Amino acid sequence: MGEYTTRKSDNAHIKIGTCNAMYYLRWDDIDKVESPGYDLRSPGLWFRLPFPDEDKLRPGDGYDYERAVPLIPYEDKDTGERIAFDLSDVEEGIVQMHHWGLGMLLNVNCYHGSRLPESNNEIKVFGNGRSHLNWELYMVKNHEGIGLLPIVRCMHCRTTIRTTWAAVLPHITDRTLRDRLTDYAAQCIVPALEDQQ
Repeated sequence: MGEYTTRKSDNAHIKIGTCNAMYYLRWDDIDKVESPGYDLRSPGLWFRLPFPDEDKLRPGDGYDYERAVPLIPYEDKDTGERIAFDLSDVEEGIVQMHHWGLGMLLNVNCYHGSRLPESNNEIKVFGNGRSHLNWELYMVKNHEGIGLLPIVRCMHCRTTIRTTWAAVLPHITDRTLRDRLTDYAAQCIVPALEDQQ
């Protein structure tokens, strides 16, 4: 179900999201739209990231709703070790594959880049190179009693997980975006909370 409201600057009727995901509205832009019949600061709502190159866009204008930020490995300053973002203990997701000519549709377990699914007598699974980037920062969620927390998703199956700012921020290479997200983290009441959404 689409969520719509009115943009204050020009009274345009705009789409801001679907259900609890405000794909076309940044947290910092809430005051630029009329309340759509409920409080946009309500706990449980998700908001798009404050990408610096979108600063000139108005709410509802030209946003790519799928946009996210890959969580890039970084080098630990003390040890020199490359630290990759890892949520390997997260329950598997599903990747759906299809071959329309055969009418074949397969649901395959996604282990978020940590391993491939197992083969069986009917289906053989082989690897042919893989990405070392498996997670991306997708949105922020207003969590009751805490504030804005990061939502990451698997880049392959789109499974979403709530995590901590401490786990995410070192992997953000765009300094301006990282500074904005650090401001969100500084406003959290319990920034170390970590569990699934």
